[in-house]
Amino acid sequence: VVYMVAPLLDEALARVGRKKLVAVCTVAAGCLEGGQFGAGFGVASGLLLATLGHGGWGYVALLAFVGWVSGLLGQYVLRQDLWGHVICCVVLLVVWEAVQLLGVATSTSAPLGVLLSLAAGEGLCSLVCAFPIYGMNRFCCVHYGRIYHE
Repeated sequence: VVYMVAPLLDEALARVGRKKLVAVCTVAAGCLEGGQFGAGFGVASGLLLATLGHGGWGYVALLAFVGWVSGLLGQYVLRQDLWGHVICCVVLLVVWEAVQLLGVATSTSAPLGVLLSLAAGEGLCSLVCAFPIYGMNRFCCVHYGRIYHE
């Protein structure tokens, strides 16, 4: 069973991207715990990506900023629940895909419609992963302690 499932998971991770999944985890930590913890989690996530070779050292600052902003949004603007997390993830993924789309559009001659459909597919796949990621983070926060509890 593991040999049959492993290629499917590899293909899903290649489609979604490890960097985006780590960013969604950072959003979940920020939404549940607040801005300071989200920034700290973002620094730890960025260091993990940078040391494992999945991204440059700029991801440390980028993920710290993502965690801090999502924490502040969850704490003061949105609610610290699933829907606050989903809203923050949608904003993150739209910005992420727009930046990637601009980078690809300037360096290739692919039609814009094709690039937009590809970006939409990747964003939706990443958004589907946001739900179990939130559930795992919520489980850890409730059972192992958190700063803000509903």
